[in-house]
Amino acid sequence: MGETVMLVLVLLLALYGCMELIRRAAMRIMRPSVPHPGLLVLPLGGHCDDVEYRIRSVVAQTRWTEEAPGGILLLDTGMDEETRALAERICLEYPAVRLEKSAELEKMFEPRLQ
Repeated sequence: MGETVMLVLVLLLALYGCMELIRRAAMRIMRPSVPHPGLLVLPLGGHCDDVEYRIRSVVAQTRWTEEAPGGILLLDTGMDEETRALAERICLEYPAVRLEKSAELEKMFEPRLQ
């Protein structure tokens, strides 16, 4: 019984290792020659019960990629107070995450669009 459990464990770890090897090879092949940092925008509006989960999952997904975006921008498209408080708390926890309103975003990008 113990040998079977160990065999299954070793096979699962080998499968995970093969998956990681394929992922790294694919990321190396598809990597651009000159990296350009980007900005990932996550629009949030209204009442969102899982806002903390959404933001943390986006942060975790960006950590998986070798060419991570330059930052994560939470776009306030009419969040309620509870959702905004959660988003602000997470912004304090992760320095690459910022919270902006739609009007502030237009002011930030206006000089670059002309």
